[in-house]
Amino acid sequence: MPSTMRPPSRRKASSMSSSGASAGRRKRVRGDTPVRSHSRGHEASIPPSVVVIDAAPYDEVPMSERTTRTQIEANVDDLDPRIWPRVIEQLLAVGADDAWITPIVMKKGRPAFTLGVLCGDGVVDEVRRVIFTETSSIGLRETIVTKHALPRSFTSVEIEGHPIAIKRADFDGTEVNRSVEWDDVVRVADALGMSANDVLVAALQAGREQQA
Repeated sequence: MPSTMRPPSRRKASSMSSSGASAGRRKRVRGDTPVRSHSRGHEASIPPSVVVIDAAPYDEVPMSERTTRTQIEANVDDLDPRIWPRVIEQLLAVGADDAWITPIVMKKGRPAFTLGVLCGDGVVDEVRRVIFTETSSIGLRETIVTKHALPRSFTSVEIEGHPIAIKRADFDGTEVNRSVEWDDVVRVADALGMSANDVLVAALQAGREQQA
């Protein structure tokens, strides 16, 4: 028997209470717009209560922000892989900009991971402490790097009264990227009993309407 998708409820959308949203420009997107969901092969509809809230415009932003950061790396071949999520969590908690692991093959063919961390000068000592206390590494290497970050701003859409943030990035005054905040997608999907994919598709469609 073919599965059926639970339709979203028809509750009226409520306005956002944040001051940033109220300062922006609000417009309603016409509901029940067919949206192709490529990953699931069917058409989903934007709930009729989708509200697009434009962020306040900003002027004369730089093409990119240039900062100096320290990149710290350590090769680890003997750590229980279940520990890695905590390591990443702890590094971000002490203020690292980003942290990641990359699978590698070390000498004698041993599988291992390279732990990478990007951070500012003010948290280098704490990052070292986390690496030495939370992993089995007994050494690390540090490199000074230049980081270029595009200016970012946030807009919001509401689906059935639940806000979802959309992050945009500009280069030379032109928008080059727009992405939906995944944590918001999961939260709204749980609240409305919808699939995360359908919420994501609806939010992206609302974001495209926002650009029009």
